[in-house]
Amino acid sequence: MLHLALLLSSAHAAWPEDVNLAGMVDQGGVNIVDQAVLTEAYGTVIRELGASVGTRVTLPARTLGATGFELSLDTSMTFLSGGGDADDPRPWDRVNTAESASSQMFQPGIMIRKGLPMSLEVGFGGRWVGMSRQGVLTGFVRAALVEGYKPWPDINLHMGGSGYIGNDQLELGVFDVGLTIGTTAPLGPSGGARIAKLSPYADVTLMVVSAAPKLDDDTRDAIGATAFGRRDTDQDPTNNGKALSIPNFSGGLQLEAGTFMIRLTGGYTLKAVPWVGASVGFSY
Repeated sequence: MLHLALLLSSAHAAWPEDVNLAGMVDQGGVNIVDQAVLTEAYGTVIRELGASVGTRVTLPARTLGATGFELSLDTSMTFLSGGGDADDPRPWDRVNTAESASSQMFQPGIMIRKGLPMSLEVGFGGRWVGMSRQGVLTGFVRAALVEGYKPWPDINLHMGGSGYIGNDQLELGVFDVGLTIGTTAPLGPSGGARIAKLSPYADVTLMVVSAAPKLDDDTRDAIGATAFGRRDTDQDPTNNGKALSIPNFSGGLQLEAGTFMIRLTGGYTLKAVPWVGASVGFSY
């Protein structure tokens, strides 16, 4: 038994940021029976987790072009809700095995973008939710509405989806649709060679979060865990609710020098979380 306990302790220490919904019913060894408190905390976690793992198509408004291709290494940092104390823990502490969750969610990953004819573009990516056994898979498509008509800005419509994977207590997915506006300007003397380009841009996106808890009936009832987006097959209608619609406002700046690219981004999701991100890669 001692050996088993040590193994479990090591496993928890190795993955301290796993989201553990079942652990919400116990805090510091004390059984939590206030369903209203747990339901509010559960809703906050789902909203902020959905906002954190969304597709994040925060890219320059101009597409890559029919022959274009980009490979980038990305990272983002989400700043989760704080506050709380020993008597009233923050929502993220309630779903944390050690009951002491980080205030930031770190997600390193990789993304591939490919340009298509007619100013279309597709992209795919994957990210790891830092210090956890969970990850994110994403895909998106972008279409230029206005592109290359100077001095008018470029305008781009995008749609995408992401899936939160690796958690056997929770299924969660995010669909998003948004609009990006920006421009691209060459850098360097007007009469000389211009191999560098600067692209500022701004974006507004609507994120739609669906989630279904995978818990036993007693634990689910104790938490009051709703299936947002009516994804649950349970016949009890009180277990199902509407998907969460969350607006996200973001922007960024991309610098290209030859084939090398560096991109800085940031944004805020209403009633959820602020975040920042950075990417480095190559465009061809």
